[in-house]
Amino acid sequence: MSGSAKVAATAGLFVLAVATVVISAATHRALPLFFAWLPLIGVGWVLTRAEPGADASGPGGSPDEG
Repeated sequence: MSGSAKVAATAGLFVLAVATVVISAATHRALPLFFAWLPLIGVGWVLTRAEPGADASGPGGSPDEG
């Protein structure tokens, strides 16, 4: 997932979380608030996914390199 796709997905998930709070306020019900945290968990998952083609060993390279 590219950087701009991550930003778009993160923004969409935040909009979804805010929408559940707005629905809760509009309907005067607390139930939607219990689901507002689900998109926020998705934000963490999206932001921590590795870039395609990125080395999984991290910025220092593999430990067995010279």
